[in-house]
Amino acid sequence: MGTDVLQLVLLRHGEAERQAARDELRRLTPRGQQEADATGAALAALALPGPCVYCSPYVRARETAERVAVAQGVAAPLVIPGVTPDDDPRRVMGRLEQLLVPGTT
Repeated sequence: MGTDVLQLVLLRHGEAERQAARDELRRLTPRGQQEADATGAALAALALPGPCVYCSPYVRARETAERVAVAQGVAAPLVIPGVTPDDDPRRVMGRLEQLLVPGTT
């Protein structure tokens, strides 16, 4: 009987604008776009089985995740509300566990 191994890779967004009307609206800079593309290519080269891409609702996180998803050849990233710098890390991990571990509620 084999065991399934879950590999979780956490990424920080690429370089973002220093200022915007609100923090969550900061976009990736051209350098940040290049960083996200390079990260996506590096992850694709690892050929991890069954890649899924999740991200916070912040614009810079979504932009990074979209570029990584394209490189992985997967559907658009799933945006997870409540996964931001201001959220409780325990709640964030609980949300991720619900998504990633079958039978977790």
